[in-house]
Amino acid sequence: MKSLREQFEDDYAAVKIPAKNKAGFKIRYVYYAPWYIWNLPEPVLKRKKLLLTCISVGNLFLFILAGVQETGLNHHKAVELTVIFALCTHVLELFSIVQFLFANYMTSRMTYSYINKTLKSMPFIRGFCLLATVMASIYYTLQNELHFRTFMIAICYLICALMALYVFWEYRKIPFKTEKNIKIIGR
Repeated sequence: MKSLREQFEDDYAAVKIPAKNKAGFKIRYVYYAPWYIWNLPEPVLKRKKLLLTCISVGNLFLFILAGVQETGLNHHKAVELTVIFALCTHVLELFSIVQFLFANYMTSRMTYSYINKTLKSMPFIRGFCLLATVMASIYYTLQNELHFRTFMIAICYLICALMALYVFWEYRKIPFKTEKNIKIIGR
């Protein structure tokens, strides 16, 4: 696996540009690797980016709302463990969702690979963790008596799991293509 520096050196070339300084030039790094393009019409892609961002952010608010409720369910060890792991994966997912939201239509290999790698794994892992939370909630309710509040928290976790799996599914459906970069750099 290449380091970030090696990836940068593979994708960018140093080009001398005339400048009014002591050396008479300055160095500019030009991207010359293939462009990665999400292969949807640009307006459709923008709507999809916004939709996935809104779902992920809304999911975070629902998740926090369910997690801060003071019930025995949220203090059960299995629920605590899966909720903490789901929160960690959600933070990583949010970073990628925001980067995906602001990414250009044609993006670099490093940006695409980071977004793609994270959004094809983190929502799935988070959904799986939240489904495990729902199973732990069912186990907790079978051991204790069922309260309306505990039932609603379990439903919130289930909705969050389904929304995470929806983000995973919708991102995977976005096709992409690579396009040769036509910049001439004299290399």
